Amino acid sequence: MNEFFRQCVTPKVYGWSAWLHGGKNYTPLSVTRISKQGKFVWSGVAFIGSLSLGYIMNNYTNAALPYPDPSITILSLIS
Repeated sequence: MNEFFRQCVTPKVYGWSAWLHGGKNYTPLSVTRISKQGKFVWSGVAFIGSLSLGYIMNNYTNAALPYPDPSITILSLIS
């Protein structure tokens, strides 16, 4: 239970707190749209990151799905 709390609950509480009080002067963060340039850059990061991590998993592990799994991981980190 202690490990579950440390790995799952604590980051969620931190994220919720940062969302509510992470802006300037501890104001809530606002939701904004990403620019066209940002979309291009982050799409490139996702593509290169997915291929890189997929290559590592394909060559250094016995992963069943060495490219789809890292793609989900990279996209989750970016989002």
